Amino acid sequence: MSDTIKGSSANENDTVSRKRTSSRDGDAPPAKRRVLTTARREQNRQAQKAYRERQKQERIRLKQERAQAKATCGQRLRPLLKREDLSPVDSSEQQSSIEEISLCDESLLEPIDTSAKKLEPNFPDLYMNMLQFSPAAIFTSCLTNALSLGLDPSVIANCSVEHISPFYQPNLSSTLNHAALIQAGSNILSTFDNTSIPIHLRPTMAQILIPHHTSLDLIPIPFLRERAIMLSAAMPHVFNNWELKLDIYERGGLTIWRLKHEKGESVRDTYPPWDMKSWEAAPWFMKKWCMLMGREYDKMRNQSVGWQIVRDLISSRDIQRLTTS
Repeated sequence: MSDTIKGSSANENDTVSRKRTSSRDGDAPPAKRRVLTTARREQNRQAQKAYRERQKQERIRLKQERAQAKATCGQRLRPLLKREDLSPVDSSEQQSSIEEISLCDESLLEPIDTSAKKLEPNFPDLYMNMLQFSPAAIFTSCLTNALSLGLDPSVIANCSVEHISPFYQPNLSSTLNHAALIQAGSNILSTFDNTSIPIHLRPTMAQILIPHHTSLDLIPIPFLRERAIMLSAAMPHVFNNWELKLDIYERGGLTIWRLKHEKGESVRDTYPPWDMKSWEAAPWFMKKWCMLMGREYDKMRNQSVGWQIVRDLISSRDIQRLTTS
């Protein structure tokens, strides 16, 4: 009997010593185990059910607000400004537009003071002039660059094939010595250093030595102009210069960023159209014309990705304003 009591006391002392040793090793007391009772499980179940219900109601609310925003966005109508010099086709289109608007709620239309109509000067339609699509923005920016180069905008807008770049120096074509040719071209390039021509629009060596159309001079991406002119002269049957111009001016391969500022926002100067940083290249354009980018491919790609992120932020901000209005 005494042996049994001694053995049990020894076991208890061993257990206590192991617990003390483990607590010293871990430097922290053992965690207390939490017991989940039936009432606790039921409480957790009810809390999770209430949370899911709140999430469901929030999704329904956001969906209804988006639908309401889309419905009200299309009803923001402005008065049509009547013009006297409409052609028969334009007048018929305007009449059909007025008939469509008449089907809307009349409370949404702003009243038009027709008594003072005759006293107003014949100004252009402000609402129509505010519409600027992507190709129009490209042409507007290129015409602005033409003015900064001192070119005649009417000549640029004509888009005739015979309009050779004024940077081309035909007198250098007779120079057969390669070193003399490079030296003469460098001397001509140095004359543009102290001029008012923007840096990214100043001619490259290829623009001086190789005849090309003046439309390429308006793109403020020097390495793209350089390689496009060289490839069109060296491999005219492989490199399609006309396809490049269509991708730039019609298909939206390059996008010019001209950010507008709203009332109440801080005014910041955006990049002008003659600055290379204000131009974005579409992903398909980068892939199709990668031979024109060369070592600057990563630089142009990062710049374009940055503008794409800005576009996504602006779109999300506009959507948020519509949903909260």
